[in-house]
Formats: sequence, structure tokens, C-alpha cells
Amino acid sequence: MVGLKRNLSLLDLVLYGVGIIVGAGIYALIGPAVALGGNATWMAFLIGAFIAALTGFSFAELGSLYPKSAAEYVYVKKAYGNELFAFLVGWITIFVSIFTLSAVSIAFGNYLGSLLPFFSANIWAVLMILFITAVALAGIGESAKLNAVLTLVTVGGLIFLFVIGMPSLGSVDYFEMPHGVGGLIGAAALIFFAYLGFDDIANVAEEAKNARKMMPKAIIISVIVTSLIYVAIAISTVSLAGWEEIGASKAPLALAASKAFPEAGTLLAIVALFATGSTILISAIAGSRMIYGMAKNKSLPKILGAVNRARRTPHVAILIVSAVSLFWAFSESLEYVASVTNVGAFLTFAFVNLALLGHRYFKPKVRGYFRAPLNIGWFPVPAFIGLLSCGYMLSTFALDTWLLQVAILAVGLIVYFYMHRR
Repeated sequence: MVGLKRNLSLLDLVLYGVGIIVGAGIYALIGPAVALGGNATWMAFLIGAFIAALTGFSFAELGSLYPKSAAEYVYVKKAYGNELFAFLVGWITIFVSIFTLSAVSIAFGNYLGSLLPFFSANIWAVLMILFITAVALAGIGESAKLNAVLTLVTVGGLIFLFVIGMPSLGSVDYFEMPHGVGGLIGAAALIFFAYLGFDDIANVAEEAKNARKMMPKAIIISVIVTSLIYVAIAISTVSLAGWEEIGASKAPLALAASKAFPEAGTLLAIVALFATGSTILISAIAGSRMIYGMAKNKSLPKILGAVNRARRTPHVAILIVSAVSLFWAFSESLEYVASVTNVGAFLTFAFVNLALLGHRYFKPKVRGYFRAPLNIGWFPVPAFIGLLSCGYMLSTFALDTWLLQVAILAVGLIVYFYMHRR
């Protein structure tokens, strides 16, 4: 049987994590987040970082124990031995990747549309998804090389934005919350989308050279690096342009940069294309690996686990993820797609924290390379706080967002019982 190719180093994994996290957050949602959080949006990023770190420890420990594709599915199944429970977690995770891919492709279209307005943002989004699909099909090595270039350009652009914003630091009240604490929490709920990505590292475990040791390191490094970048850019952005103007812009970082130098706006819009491109690429890979892993475990049709012999990529799963993403790329609301993604992500992260709690309780003697810190006996305190945090954040989303998530789960149940009808 043809398997996936182990081709990824620790640096590749970190670049994967940083690439998808940065692209999904700063370039895609800084505008809507600032509209809610005002000058204090940097605090919303810290809240998001705190919740991400708590769950990141759970992913790191479980990833060192079970370095497999379909990571979230595997963690829950190993902890509780319940196939339905594990299937639903995996099913939600697939759609988190799909909605992430779609939302960020719309952001890509917004930026490219501001530079080349002869196509609409949605058409540019579709063309980008098709291009990324071709790269993902070409092989994990090719994808890693492209992602490395995209990520380095992305981080370089953000450093540039911070540098040109330094003369403006201190020009505003960084604790100003135009919509109060409620607005800040709303911004944090939206911003959590900005931290999606460290979990995707876990889904390429079967393509890492030494997954048990490298996965925890890559996850923790990615969260730390991106958190520092986010806080710095949130402060710099509102210093340059002011929260009202940033919140109303479809290309907020380009707008902020243009306040320092008119030419810098165009440069940041170009860098934004690299950033969002990285997230689109990794979302396609992560979603397809979840489908592939679940198919290998016979939770999805066998054909979805097919691997191309020449390229060693799960080509059928990649095409499925891309096809569904193309539909959502025609959405007119980036914020709505991001909110649906976040509901799925918070649900998944809650289940992963539950998985670590269950694993520690039911299998106390089974230990991996990494163990989450701050424990009371067998009890992992970060996982418990992470579970409670996810539960609270889920309570902040609107009813229409939940309705779509319920519909996705309903379809998942139909698929599950079809697969287990005998």
C-alpha cells in the first residue's frame, strides 16, 4: 500500500504553522477585529493567544503520543474508544479547514482586487484555490518549498510594517474600547481564527521525519512567534491609521502602511497575497490529510484515502477539499465564513482538551515525548482551562452561525450511519 512521504523537517513544520496562522489572522481579519476592539485590539490577540496556548499544549502532548494524519479524530478515538465521537470531531475539523481555505481565499481576492480590479474578489479567490490545488497535488515537498517562500515574505512584510509604524507609536490610547469589554471579547472570538494553524501541524505528522519529537516543538514555537507578531502589528496598525479607518477597510494593512509611505500600501497589498496564499495552501493540505486519515481508519469511503503513486499525495481528498471550498469562495461575507470556522474550531479544540483529560485518566502510564505543564497529579490544568475557555467563547456566537454548524453535524451523522450501516 502506498503511504505518504516523510519529507518535513522541524523548520518546515514551524514555517507551516507560522505561515497558516499569520495569513489567516493579520491579513484576513485585522479590519473586522479592530472595528470591534478599537485601539485595544492587541489585548484581544493576547486573549486569543492564551486560549490557543492552552489547547496547544494538549495538541503537543497528544501529537507526541499519536503522530498520525487525522490527528483530532485519532486523539479522541484513542482517549475514549468511541468511534461516533471521534468521527464527529474529525468531520468538524474537515470543515474548519474548508471554511478557513474559503475565508482566506476571499481575503486574497480582496487584496488582489485592490491591485487588479478587472476581476471581482470572488473570481480571484477561485483562481487562487485552483492554483493551490495544483501545488498540493504536486507533492508535499513542493508544497513545503512554496510555503517557505510565502511565509518568509509574509513575516518580512509584517516586520516592515512595524518598523514604519514605530514613529507613530504612542499616538493613541491603546486601552480605548469603543464597544466596551463586550466588543473586546467579540474581537477575541473573531481573532481566534487568527490562531488556527498550529493544529494543522498535527495533521502532517505522517509526513514529518521525527514526528514524536518535532510536533510539540513546532506547535509551541509557532504559537509564541505569531503571538509576538500579532500584538506588535495590532499596536502599529492603529497607531498609523486609527481604529475607525482600519475597521472600515477591506485591505487594512495596506491602508495603514500607506499612511507612512504612499508606495508602502501597494507593497503591503502584495505581501498580503503571499500571506493569504500560505494559509490557503496549508488549509488544503490539512483538510485533505484529515479526510485521508479517516478513510484509512474506514470512517470515510476507501476511495478518499487513495494516494497517488508518483507524487505520494492523497489526490482524491485534495480534490474534495478544493471542490467544496470553491463553493464557499463565492460568499459575500468574510466575517460570516470566519465565524462559522471559529465555531467549528472551538468545538474541535474543546474535544481535544477533553481527549487529553480522558487520556490522562484512562491511560495514566502511557507517556509521550512531551507532557503538558502545570499538572495536579494526573490532571492537566491547561487542558481543563482550555476546555472552559472554548465553552465560553462558543457562547458568544450568533444563532445563524450555530445553525450552519448544526447542519454540518447533521450531514456528518448521515455519513457516519451510512458507513456503519452493516
